[in-house]
Amino acid sequence: MGFSSAAPAVQTIFITEINGSGCESAPSSITLIVNATPAAPAITFAPATYCVGDVLTAPFVTAPGGSSTYTWYSDAGLTTALTTGTNPTIAQLGFSSATAAITSVFVTETISGCASAATQVTLTVNPLPTAAMAGTISICNGQSTNLTFTFTGTGPWNYSYSDGITTFPAVAAVSPANVSVSPTATTTYTLVSVSDANCTGTVSAAPVTITVDDAPSVALGVTASIGTVCSGGTSDIEVAASETGVSYQLRNNADNSPVGSAVAGTGATLLLPTGALTATTTFNVLATRGVCPPAQLTTTVTVTVAGAIDAGLTVTATASPICEGTSSSIQIAASESGVTYQLRNDADDSLIGAPVAGTGGTITISTGVLSAATTFNILASNGTCSIELTNLATVAVDVDPDPALTVTGPAATLCTGGVASILINNSEVGVNYQLRNDADDSLVGTSVAGTGGVIALSTGALATTTTFNVLATGGVCAPVELTTIVTVTVAGSIDLTLPVTADQTVFCAGGDTNINVANSEVGVDYQLINNADDSALSGVVAGTGGTLVISTGTLTASTDVSVLASNVSCAAKLSTVVSLTVNPSPDLSLGLSALSSTICFGTSTAIQVANSEVGVSYQLRNNSDNTTIGAPVTGTGSTLSLPTGGLTANTSFNVFASIGGCSGQLVSVVTITVLPSGDPLCAPVNNCATVVITPIETPARVVPCYPMVR
Repeated sequence: MGFSSAAPAVQTIFITEINGSGCESAPSSITLIVNATPAAPAITFAPATYCVGDVLTAPFVTAPGGSSTYTWYSDAGLTTALTTGTNPTIAQLGFSSATAAITSVFVTETISGCASAATQVTLTVNPLPTAAMAGTISICNGQSTNLTFTFTGTGPWNYSYSDGITTFPAVAAVSPANVSVSPTATTTYTLVSVSDANCTGTVSAAPVTITVDDAPSVALGVTASIGTVCSGGTSDIEVAASETGVSYQLRNNADNSPVGSAVAGTGATLLLPTGALTATTTFNVLATRGVCPPAQLTTTVTVTVAGAIDAGLTVTATASPICEGTSSSIQIAASESGVTYQLRNDADDSLIGAPVAGTGGTITISTGVLSAATTFNILASNGTCSIELTNLATVAVDVDPDPALTVTGPAATLCTGGVASILINNSEVGVNYQLRNDADDSLVGTSVAGTGGVIALSTGALATTTTFNVLATGGVCAPVELTTIVTVTVAGSIDLTLPVTADQTVFCAGGDTNINVANSEVGVDYQLINNADDSALSGVVAGTGGTLVISTGTLTASTDVSVLASNVSCAAKLSTVVSLTVNPSPDLSLGLSALSSTICFGTSTAIQVANSEVGVSYQLRNNSDNTTIGAPVTGTGSTLSLPTGGLTANTSFNVFASIGGCSGQLVSVVTITVLPSGDPLCAPVNNCATVVITPIETPARVVPCYPMVR
């Protein structure tokens, strides 16, 4: 019949029927229509390459035909259809940026029952690069060290790091990459951002702190306390203006062998003992700080050894202890004629008085007036050499009590049977205070040691009006009665035996509890006071005949709580004292701030805690659900940095502080703004060029169509 599907065409043939009589019918026509196979559809997918976490834009048919049907398949064999239409959704295509992957779908166009070859549409989701940082712990000032950055992803990498003041951009072609730094002070470096050839990534690296040690000064003054020492005697090598953080080692200059142990600098003059010397010796001093190379001080000192003096003489104090503001004497037995003896303060070898000549017998040297315990040495000299006597003498000094201290008693009349406190302000450490009945100076209770602050002396239960004085005793000093006497007036009555309890006796600093006073009396007022100094802890609460519940208010230290009961006639403490144990609690008002409050997608910053408390643990948390971020960091007394890790969305953070069993969330909350991926403020920007997919011809599964028209 000449029909063919080789090319689009319309072919018609005609058919007639001839019967046995030779008659031919009218013709019938048969028409074959061969439609053209559509071209593979053009698809727009802009962009086709993304990063993990990006918002995807769905592909669409670039120029759809009005009568065409577009079918999207998950496989090149076109066996599994996903959806139809010109504008499928991301979900319909199974596209996702949750993880790194390459995903392809295939699109055909069907016209009049004929399907085109498929166009492949490929989504590429690249992984976010990561970065880690490491470095040397310590260097000497003037030296350099490397920060080592290790990356994942596809190079080159653009990254930035901060020293807490400046953020430094950098580019690395390979991983790991080294960056030389030369800090002049201890510096903490933080990784701020990273991006590779494809994406902006995340940073979660711990900060690197490089401690910078200053090289010790070698120009310090070095002298000998005794330039010429007697055989067997010792001297001190004095290092002036020693530096804090530097250790100083005395050495024999002949072979640099160490003499004694190294001594830490204090900022003042150091004394380095030479030990006993039998020959003239030259000394040097080696100074060491941290990782800096040890350095020998420029000045060397020679101690000459010549002559002899008996250094083993007996040295004693004529009186010890003594009272503050008086003096003692130091005696040297069997002193040598021709030798002078100089009394010195052993702490710094400062001279006390003038030298005294030996007599062959015992000599006595006055210490002068002393206000604190002092140890003395003796420098003996004979014109040829000098030597410090081996034996030392110490004079202890007791505090001479101040009689003018302020002494107070209760302001109100004390109820019969009540106990009052006699308060002494600015009590002296080293002095004991004894309460006495002024009528006969009989003792009341036991003596109480001074603390430097307010102390309370209990009167015991009183039945009558009584006048008290206080006797202060400081060791060997003469006891003194304080000038002020106190009269406690006793009259009236209140039930002082009421039960007193606390809701809780152990809690955290900054907390409080309730004190319960059972069977309170109508007409009587009740107030909580600190039993140590009678200071008020609460307001005044009127008795009701029932149980009173009175809050202690916020407490920051362990406290013994008494209840002061009062009526129009008198006042007194209830008999029961409640002891409350208050454990340390973190300060929840510390300031929080962000190292950077606006960051690029996938980068990190740090939340900083100002004035962190030593011993307190600080845990960074996501404020939306309190999930923890990183490990807790212990406070140092200075600012802490808590890394946020890489962020892909605006996030608010809080910090949870804890010490022992006490904890709480810091009041401040910090919010970090995260710019979208590809934001022009961040570099590099993801590829956003429009991509038009050029059809890729694949073997068609379409069979020729043969519509028949009769």
